[in-house]
Amino acid sequence: VDDALVGIIHKKPADGGISAVGGTGSFYTYYGPEEVKFKSLTTNFLERDLPKVMPALGLGDEPVPLWWTTDFILASPVGTPAAEEKWIVGEFNCSCVGLSKCLAAYCQDDTPNACYNDISASDLAEADVYGSIMGAKAMGIMTKSRMGGGTPGVFRVVFLRHGESDWNVKNIFTGWADVDLSENGKLEAVEAGRMLKSAGFKFNIVFTSVLRRAIRTAWTALMESDNFSMPVINTWRLNERHYGGLQGLNKGETAAKHGDDQVKIWRRSYDIPPPSIDHSDPRHPCNDPLYRHVPKAALPGAESLALTVARVLPFWFDTIAPCVMAGKSVMVAAHGNSLRAICKYIEGMSEAEVLELNIPTGVPLVYELDTNMNFIQKYYLMDPAEVAKKLQAVANQGKAK
Repeated sequence: VDDALVGIIHKKPADGGISAVGGTGSFYTYYGPEEVKFKSLTTNFLERDLPKVMPALGLGDEPVPLWWTTDFILASPVGTPAAEEKWIVGEFNCSCVGLSKCLAAYCQDDTPNACYNDISASDLAEADVYGSIMGAKAMGIMTKSRMGGGTPGVFRVVFLRHGESDWNVKNIFTGWADVDLSENGKLEAVEAGRMLKSAGFKFNIVFTSVLRRAIRTAWTALMESDNFSMPVINTWRLNERHYGGLQGLNKGETAAKHGDDQVKIWRRSYDIPPPSIDHSDPRHPCNDPLYRHVPKAALPGAESLALTVARVLPFWFDTIAPCVMAGKSVMVAAHGNSLRAICKYIEGMSEAEVLELNIPTGVPLVYELDTNMNFIQKYYLMDPAEVAKKLQAVANQGKAK
């Protein structure tokens, strides 16, 4: 049943026969799924071969059938140790199997009144177990289809804010400083990948910034969700907002010195940037080899959210949105403010509304859009109570302590 083994039947042809088809006098022996003598065969097939069956049939995007059977033919001499036996797959079939334990309820010429009550209690119990497994597996497939697969007329794009960084832990204004993830941030990226895998997301293309905390988050989440074969595009236009003269300063100490209100203006006002740095400042991106191919005039010395929006949206319009509209499965792994810029546009937020938008670290955020790229809904791939805790932690950053 899907990827759950529920039983094994050993079929032995009648004397002199070559077929073990039912009705030919063959001998059938029934075993449970944990039968030791077939453990090597079943383990190898379920763990190594089953994941390759659907792709081999040209159905790589489809789930394994809910109810299937496979016939194996022993290709080793009799007496070969079980761990060394070689088997040939004679048939992979999902068209002629069912809850055969309930056949007592099937009406035939000599049992025209057969009904549910004719099924023995033991057979009914076994069939109920199979049915329960089928139901649970079916719900899992449906959930993955709804969340990770396509729905006609609905586009999906996944946004992922990088995991907690070393400077997040130290409560330092980071901006374009290329700091790495903290140990907790690395775990957040792993968990993000597990959430994406559970939801069934398979990406065709991924976009991220040129800063390592976003890049590491993207690749970790992709590897954990079994996403390997897609291009990953890095662009400075998805970088975090540049914090100018605040970059490298402790948020709490800055708030204590200048007041929470002033720091909130610098951090969260829509069109008031923090103090700018000039080209002679080593923190200015024109002095970083990472941006040697970007025109110096395009590189900021400080940014407000409005300036960040102006930097990010051209890349959304010109590159990301066309991929989404082409039906591709897209993930954008970036930063709090560069993602807020895109979210503001998609949802049509006012300048005041976007200032109150917080995005937690390491939690995939799914946006659903119609064919005209209009907003339908959004949801996190995490329990709402846990999301609320992470959102509060983001909101508390930058306050005096």
